[in-house]
Amino acid sequence: VFNKSEKDTILQASEIKKLEGPMGFEMVPYNVKQIGDTVQITNVDALFLTTACAGMVCVNDIVGIARSKKLPTASAIGGGENKGILLTMTADPDEQGTEAAKMAAKVLKGSKPSDIPILSPRRIETVINLKEAEILGVQVPSDLLGSATKIIK
Repeated sequence: VFNKSEKDTILQASEIKKLEGPMGFEMVPYNVKQIGDTVQITNVDALFLTTACAGMVCVNDIVGIARSKKLPTASAIGGGENKGILLTMTADPDEQGTEAAKMAAKVLKGSKPSDIPILSPRRIETVINLKEAEILGVQVPSDLLGSATKIIK
């Protein structure tokens, strides 16, 4: 699930597309702009939400579809874990805020935004919703549970 008007989600969808062959799956992109666009989500085995804001606006509809079809869900943006997203992996928000502030300070001091290097997050929060796993009948591997920073029971 991505949004064609959000550049970061287009890039994420593109990167996922590159993994099809090596990882043995077929990606079906769904451009979600608003509530109601989720009706197009059909014939899939799982759902992955990019960081699309529109996806989070529609998270209740997306989770409803997933539950009705017993589909596991994962997300790269926080906010849906308590609404029924099974697995959420996101950059630590405190780290993101700190790094964004440092970048803004550099721009205010005269640096060009294009000269500021892109940073990868050092800390990733992994949230597993065991209540949702039970609803879907999904067994979460113990090594994944062991690496979680938060488990919803």
